[in-house]
Amino acid sequence: MKYKNILKILQIFIFVFSTNSIISQSKQHRNELKEKISQVLDKKKYSDSIPLLEEYTSKYPEDLFYSLYLAKSYLFREDLELSNPNFSEIQNIRSNYNKSLNIFTEKITLLEQKTPDDKILGEYYFYLGMVEMILGYEERSISKFQKSIHYEYEKNKSFYNIALIYEKMGNKKDSDRFFKLYNSSISKEKAEGENERKN
Repeated sequence: MKYKNILKILQIFIFVFSTNSIISQSKQHRNELKEKISQVLDKKKYSDSIPLLEEYTSKYPEDLFYSLYLAKSYLFREDLELSNPNFSEIQNIRSNYNKSLNIFTEKITLLEQKTPDDKILGEYYFYLGMVEMILGYEERSISKFQKSIHYEYEKNKSFYNIALIYEKMGNKKDSDRFFKLYNSSISKEKAEGENERKN
């Protein structure tokens, strides 16, 4: 009887020890992967970051910001042939930007639900606007750039992009309005910069 109890205790101990060891190895692997991703993104090597981010997000899908980093890397990757692509390359480019679009759309919604006043939303709305503009969803991209402006992220570029989109759509009135907002914002920034230098 005592032998059976000792055996049970020993089995429990082995189970707990091996479980703790697995958890510890998993945390170590996760931290090592995060460190590799950080090093690559610090150098703005977006293409190189994609396989690492795909691995990370497949293992830890709950980590919202790493999914957003992946969407950004799809947007800014350097290895796409953009100068004179053939039909196959065009399909690859479109597929890549659609991946970025889908991730941004899903994850920004989750981020907005968790932290609706977080300024970081402006950055990701700006990138989502860029992807939508590239894919030809002009009207949708206008609203994303307006949200980016609301969160005070890349206001000048957002004004400029909205002006270009309206110009492309043949809406001269709104195009002129946003070009004026762009020019006014640039002038204001220059004046503030000069004042800071004087002080």
